[in-house]
Amino acid sequence: MDWTRGRTVGRGSTAIVSIASDNRTGEVFAVKSAKLSNSEALQREERMLSKLVCPQIVAYKGCNISSENGKLLYNLFLEYAPGGTLNDAICKSGGGGGGGGMEEGRIRSYARAILVGLEYLHSNGIVHCDIKGQNVLITNDGPKIADLGCARRVDEVSTSTAPISGTPVYMAPEVARGEQQGFSADVWALGCTVIEMATGRAPWADASNPVSALYKIGFSSDGPEIPKFMSKQGKDFLSKCLKRNPAERFTASELLKHEFVKEEKFPWKEIETCNPETPTSVLDQGIWSSIETWNSIQKRSANSARERIRKVSEGNSEMISWEWDETWTTVRSNESKEHRVSSEVEYNNPPVLEVVIDASIITTTTSKEENYSQSIQISNQTQPSILTRLHAGYFRISLSLATQALLWKILSERKSGKSPDICPALLCMLPSTAFLLLWCLALFTQTLLSLLYILKFLFHFHMVKTEFLHHVGLNYLYAPWISYLLLLQSAPKTLLNTVPNSVLCWVFSVPVVLLDIKIYGQWFTTQKRFLSIFANPTSQISVIANFVVARAAAQMGWKESAICMFSLGLAHYMVLFITLYQRLSGCSNFPCILRPTFFLFFAAPSIGSLTWYSISGAFDITSKMLFFLSLFLFISLACRPVLFKKSMRKFNVAWWAYSFTSTFLALASVEYAQEVKGRAAPGIMLVLSSLSVLVFLGLTLLTAANANKLLREDDPVLSFVNNSKSRTIAAQK
Repeated sequence: MDWTRGRTVGRGSTAIVSIASDNRTGEVFAVKSAKLSNSEALQREERMLSKLVCPQIVAYKGCNISSENGKLLYNLFLEYAPGGTLNDAICKSGGGGGGGGMEEGRIRSYARAILVGLEYLHSNGIVHCDIKGQNVLITNDGPKIADLGCARRVDEVSTSTAPISGTPVYMAPEVARGEQQGFSADVWALGCTVIEMATGRAPWADASNPVSALYKIGFSSDGPEIPKFMSKQGKDFLSKCLKRNPAERFTASELLKHEFVKEEKFPWKEIETCNPETPTSVLDQGIWSSIETWNSIQKRSANSARERIRKVSEGNSEMISWEWDETWTTVRSNESKEHRVSSEVEYNNPPVLEVVIDASIITTTTSKEENYSQSIQISNQTQPSILTRLHAGYFRISLSLATQALLWKILSERKSGKSPDICPALLCMLPSTAFLLLWCLALFTQTLLSLLYILKFLFHFHMVKTEFLHHVGLNYLYAPWISYLLLLQSAPKTLLNTVPNSVLCWVFSVPVVLLDIKIYGQWFTTQKRFLSIFANPTSQISVIANFVVARAAAQMGWKESAICMFSLGLAHYMVLFITLYQRLSGCSNFPCILRPTFFLFFAAPSIGSLTWYSISGAFDITSKMLFFLSLFLFISLACRPVLFKKSMRKFNVAWWAYSFTSTFLALASVEYAQEVKGRAAPGIMLVLSSLSVLVFLGLTLLTAANANKLLREDDPVLSFVNNSKSRTIAAQK
């Protein structure tokens, strides 16, 4: 694209916003630019916007790198919005709604448009994280959501180490407490924005500073005051948005069905600009500037703007002199329509949180217009290969196949005469070749995934290294070795007689021990709260790996090694259980995509009971206690289907966590039925085994039907890999 940069209309700490035009077509658009060396946030925004196509989201027009004045700049091209921001529209309304803001008819229309955009973002697994009036642009086609600088994929905001993004007074209680920033947080911010449209003031305007506002939002029982002059429908709509418990909050899809936002026509083009001498897009919200990380709070030095902002926060804006001075940046110029900007300035703060309480972050711009004319070529983005989209989490498929093969092998052995009293009718139905075919399929899948992952290791080593260094990705690296050990344990007897079983057991166990050294070494050598910071449901995969290695060692006759690994796994599980299981309350601390891994809570004690059975030689009291613990946890999760409802909306490889975990429980029930006489134990075995097989078959069919979606570029597990290495585009001079 051959384009010309116009005047700079906004400037943040690392990015500037300029007006630009296409030299061939004359089309006007906005360009957001940052130094290439400091453009990670801008590139993240580009990666998201480039995949989004929605009438209610500001349009993405491309990106490139330019060389200007001896500097390499990363440029993001965006749709031109002649109507400014929603805040400008509120300013223009002049209290037409009776409460200092807009009339309710317009609020309904604007709220519906924002909801349509939010529903689209959420359906694509994206949390905006900073919905507010300044981030909604008014175009000739209506309001559009803009500024995805704070946006994250839902899996990125899942852990306790995820940065808190957004603007404090629009933050939901769970965000203010630093717990989770999911889809429901966007809904809360929408409710705050509707209040702002109705009253002309931001919510929590009575707070003296951001810190006190955050404390009040997060730890009190209060919510933003719902305007009394709004209609009954409007009040009910806001009550659905502003539930303090995120689990009770309506989703964007549910809110679109609310009576308050039924489809209404509105003449969008009537939107005009505000008084250019009133820099509302900065001053009115300066105290609540967006933040991208939350580690500490610092105050900046005072200047003449502090007192004005303090008065704004106290609701005394009518007594403030808004005289223009050189300390304020021209964020939007209203001198002519051709120079309206389409996107708000993005303030990219350094990794330390700064809740800004004055205007010192805003850099002064001169009145001199900066005009650059550059010939630009937008780089072609290469299509990601299978190797770059593959991660260790896909070994959950082969792990599920291996556990099923082991289950069928054990059931086949019971069929052969070891325990003729256990559900003989069911066992007689098992074909003699079914186990062998299933085991061969498991071996083929494991081999194929292993070869692909080896190629990824050779050609994309940095991605494998990122998985190894990430506290979630590291746990999935246990999966291939668990699968190999289970395949070895479930192998046909004829094959076991020809293969050096003990050698293979050692080969497959050593990587597990090395990964244990990585995890436990970090625990022993870093800060005290390392485990509580990085613990997550997938951490239990390492526990399962220790139990599987211990079981293999016991079967090889290495009893001391088996007891050591079993003890290590049991201690690890106890710590994880105490750290994590309490977070299930309210289901607000883990995102939807991680919820299938809750089944690992009962999978670990299930395989633990089998391991102790192999060590002791009998399914004794310890094994039974572990089995009943896993059965109790399974029932407690099965009785809460709402916990997994949202995780089932879109197919993902994470669903395979439902298969191998239920199979582990079925395996334990088989051994329990072998030990205990009577009808109850075989009945439990029959139910759990049948459930395990049905889940496995269902996931197999779903995977086959969705094969084209299996290796998705936007797989949530890959997000930390993609974010670790920003794409570099060669500049064309």
